[in-house]
Amino acid sequence: MAWLRNLSLLLSLSLLVPVVLFAQDGEDQPDTNPYGWELQGSFNLGVNQNAVSDNWAGDEIGSAAWLSSFNLIAEKQINERLNNRSTLRLEFGQTHQVNRETDTYEEPVKSADKIDLESVLSFTFGWAVNPYASLRIQSQFADHRGDTDDVYYYNPTTYTESVGVGRKLIAREKQEWLARIGFATRQTVDRNYYDEVEDTRVSEVISDAGFELVSELNTPVTSDRIMLTAKLTLYQAIHNSLADELEGLPEEDDWQATDVDLETIFTGSITELIKVNLQMRLLYDKEVDKAGRFKESLSIGVAYTFANP
Repeated sequence: MAWLRNLSLLLSLSLLVPVVLFAQDGEDQPDTNPYGWELQGSFNLGVNQNAVSDNWAGDEIGSAAWLSSFNLIAEKQINERLNNRSTLRLEFGQTHQVNRETDTYEEPVKSADKIDLESVLSFTFGWAVNPYASLRIQSQFADHRGDTDDVYYYNPTTYTESVGVGRKLIAREKQEWLARIGFATRQTVDRNYYDEVEDTRVSEVISDAGFELVSELNTPVTSDRIMLTAKLTLYQAIHNSLADELEGLPEEDDWQATDVDLETIFTGSITELIKVNLQMRLLYDKEVDKAGRFKESLSIGVAYTFANP
């Protein structure tokens, strides 16, 4: 709907307005970080491989798998009244299996694929809660859905714009807990959408609006050698662009159910460069499936972490 697209554009532009309004103030404020931004990040790469001989008496097959991830948090207090916090999470992995008949590797299958970028501008007025405006972009590197060999890169993509209030419930050197609640709009752009009526794949834009609750936690577990990163997102839609088309169908009210996204990451340090990474994600979206969906990945490999300052 036109009003929803206009509102989404307004929310996106609102992320740029504070920078213009307070740019002059920012020039007069001393920078507490000589590098400008406080950065925390990590890169992880895990590899697993096994092989069997041609005369192996069993049904095992050779395989190779790899999983890589990159996480970054960048935060800056632009001035006394404006704070920017941006997070980037990238993940990609593949599994290769050997064909016993040809003794060659088959086409790889994706085991992980994620792009998640979010930027939050908070007004730090010293109130009990801080007003904020945020923009989040979620996608994947390659979309292989469908019966053809076509690949759609960076598809589908979901844009979420929200405004509301938030607060840092815990702010310590190695421990942080943030929570925010607000009004949000979402647009999902899918260039490989399956149209059940026409039995074909088309480009589709689905939009909705509602209320969003986000909670993020970063904390050590038992010791500094194990870190926990968790993010919970609850979304309650009050409008959906497909509501009229779904009227009268069994799933006409599915979009009104609360969406749940809980992501938990445990990172354990064996040495400075060797780490164990356990990622778990629980999703509930009634429009996709009536039951919850769960994904887990465990890897051990090389990891590089950095922080500034």
